[in-house]
Order: sequence, then structure tokens, then C-alpha cells
Amino acid sequence: TLHGGVGIVSPRLRNGLRRLAKRWIFCATPGILSPLPGKGSSFPLTPLAGPDFQKDMYLRAKLPLLSLALFLAINVQAAPPERQGYQALATPRPPADETKIEVVEFFWYGCPHCYSLEPHLEKWRSRKPADVVFKRVPAILSKRWLHHAIAYYLAVELGIEEKIHSPLFRRIHEKKKQTNSKSSLQAFFAAQGVAEEDFERLYESQAVQSRIKESLLLTSRFQIEGVPVLVVNGRYLTSGRLAGSDDGMIRVVNRLIEKERRRMGNGN
Repeated sequence: TLHGGVGIVSPRLRNGLRRLAKRWIFCATPGILSPLPGKGSSFPLTPLAGPDFQKDMYLRAKLPLLSLALFLAINVQAAPPERQGYQALATPRPPADETKIEVVEFFWYGCPHCYSLEPHLEKWRSRKPADVVFKRVPAILSKRWLHHAIAYYLAVELGIEEKIHSPLFRRIHEKKKQTNSKSSLQAFFAAQGVAEEDFERLYESQAVQSRIKESLLLTSRFQIEGVPVLVVNGRYLTSGRLAGSDDGMIRVVNRLIEKERRRMGNGN
């Protein structure tokens, strides 16, 4: 199956193309298809212009078909992103610290798939290798997503992002409480012990706005169109669609970490 120039050619297809090249020729007369003599032929070839013509036409037909089979066999070996579980980014964007392997999660608090991924991601984070750095980026694809990005970065400025991260997910997906306005977010932060004046001071602060601009830039730079997405070392991207499941995403990330470790010369 071809996928935009990338795909898999099965041995059955290659063998079929070879058999096709051996058994059939396109005759000089337009629209006529004649089988070559051989095993399985239902009738003998009617000479059109003598044996030399037949031989010449056989070779003319065989070579392009064999070339096609060879092209497919050699040049279309890489698995499609869905088969690999990830896709390589056309323009790699290495992290600032190239001595570490960076894993970045793009998420949105309102996304049920992000909420589903959380326990798998937390388990992985508790066991991640020392040379791996994990970062979160709240993707921003709409005004509704913007409110949640402000909430995350406000928490970062207060140093309580880990404290509010899971509760905010639960508020939205379990308690079904509205969090799409400044007032609803203020009520949530108040329940987490944040004073109203601290919330007001940071909500539209330059520090939070700078982080929002960076999030918008990264969402665009990595061409994020949906979440959750995990980006490994600015080179590879995986998602639930590509990996097939939450556990699949974690397995793919671990494979990509090993891949990057070998590339960087940090492998055992």
C-alpha cells in the first residue's frame, strides 16, 4: 500500500509483478493484450510479425514491469507513519540543551484523550531515564484553549503546576464544571488556595503573556492540529492516531528515546 510516496510492498505483490512481466505483453496493435506461451496459458500466442517481433515486444514489456517491481521493492520500504507509530518531522527542531533528550507533551485540559493519557504519562514520568527531560506545552488552537493555557502558565508562575494539573483535568472531565472564563478559573484557583489578588496579578501579566506567545509559536512550529501529541527531541512526533493507543504512545516514545540516544552516541 502506498502512502504519499511511502509504503510497504509485500512479497506477494513483488512476485505477482514478476509473473505479470513474464506472462503478458502489450502488442503493437492498440488495445490488444496477448499472453506469452507458458504454464497456465489458455491459448498459444498468434504470431503477429514473426519470432523476432515477439521477442522484441516481450522484452519491451518485461523490462518496464520488472523496473516497476524493483522500484517498489527497493525505494518504498519505509513503513508509513501509522505503521511505525510516529512520523519524522520535516524540519527537526533540536532542544536548547542537546545533551538531554527532550519529550514535549502538547495537550489541552478540555481534551478527553489527554485526560485518558495522563495516568500512563505519569507512570512513565516516574520511571523516565535521567537523560530525559519532560515538558508540557498547552496547545492553543482556539480562544477556548487559550483560557486553559493561561491557567497552566499562571500555575507555573505560582510554582503549583503539578498541584493543579490533575485537579483541573478532573474538574472538567469528572465534575463537568465550566472552566472557559476568567471567573470560572478564578474560582478553581481559589479552591486550590490561591488568593484572588495573586490570580488577578498574574492572569494578564507580562510573564504569562510571554509564555502564551511561546506556546502559540510551538503549536504552529510543530504543526499541531490535535492533541495529545508527544514530540521527542524535536525530531519525531507521535499521537494516539499514529501509535494506536495510550500505551502505544508510551512504547513509541521509549523506542524513539533509544533511537535518539544512539544517534547522540549515548547508547550502551
